[in-house]
This record gives sequence, C-alpha cells and structure tokens, in this order.
Amino acid sequence: MEIQKKGKEIIIRHVLKKNEVYRISESRKFQTLTISKKPKKVTGVSSYCEDGKHVLFIDWDTCALWVVLADFKRIQEEYALPPGYLFASKKEEVDENGDVVGNFHLICLKKFYPKEIYEIITKTHADVNYMSMPLRNKYRGWVLRISPKGKRDRPHFSQIVGENINLNERVSEAHFEFLKKIYPDIPNIKFTNFDGLDAIKINFYETLN
Repeated sequence: MEIQKKGKEIIIRHVLKKNEVYRISESRKFQTLTISKKPKKVTGVSSYCEDGKHVLFIDWDTCALWVVLADFKRIQEEYALPPGYLFASKKEEVDENGDVVGNFHLICLKKFYPKEIYEIITKTHADVNYMSMPLRNKYRGWVLRISPKGKRDRPHFSQIVGENINLNERVSEAHFEFLKKIYPDIPNIKFTNFDGLDAIKINFYETLN
C-alpha cells in the first residue's frame, strides 16, 4: 500500500489481490478504510434450546490440551456437569515441551440460562472473545463451527472428557441427536434425563480466520 500526503490531501494507492476485499466505514468521529482477506462462509450450530436455555459450548484457541482437561475437571465438579464431547478444529501439534496444543471445542449438553453459561466459561481459559459472543450475535447464542473452513476440514472428534457422572442432569435431546447424526462414530454417553425437545438452530456466518 502506498500512502502520500499533499497538503491536506491524503492519497492511498493499493491494488486489491484476488483474495482481498475492502470496506469504508464512517461515523461522526472516524473514517476507516479496511482491506482484508475475503471472508470464508461457514456453518455453525447454536447453543440455543427451544425453552430459552443453552447447552454449554466452550472454545479454546491455541491451547495446551492439559489446560482444557483441567478446566473441564474443575467446572464439572462445581456445576455438576455430565461428561462432554471434545473436538479439535485444527490438527493438534506437539510443542517444544512435549505438550499437545490445538484449537478445541467443547460441547456439554447440560442446560443453563445464558447468565450461567457466561459465568461458567469465564472460569476457564477459553478464548476471551468467545465468552462474550452473544453480545455480537443477533441470535444471542454461542456458536461452534460444524463445516469446513477454506482448506481446513470440519472439527474432528477428539475424546470424551470428564468423569462419567451426573448422567441424570437435564440435557438437550436435540443437540444429542444432532451430534449423533453428523458424527455417527462418537461414543455414546448414557444420559437418563432428556428434555424432550427436538428443534436446533443452525447459523451461517462469515469469518476472516
């Protein structure tokens, strides 16, 4: 990008690449030119349930696996959570200390009101921006990707996390059936207290990541 200033005039020259887009934003105080890569269109599943409650979704970016497991162990004890499903949204790697590092998604099917979900997530080392996602999402829910993104495959199932306890807690039947449908080989958690609801929300959105 070439920027020239002549007196009070500013001249910006930039040739857009094939994978770039631009956006001009104006307000009373600012004028902004943003040049970025073209956003990728992806599909995500929402935490929202028909009765206004949410299942617990958590997202960790570039995080050691042992941190994720320790986080879930702690919140499982505090909030009487059943086991959760852990997915990796990109290939895990081993760092210089021998620790497995990756981007991880957790789905725990116990249901809470939004304020409780936020409280739980803030007690983990999850991505800070993910904690407040409903403030930027017109559907007011937490969303996790279930489709490919660019050259990256959809998140792959990693493991069941947590102790095999609290199976009588109220869980979302819709999310349970949805996970079995799109990941038919995941292990079966023997929940005993389904909510009997069957609607689920799918979100389509764009991301620059």
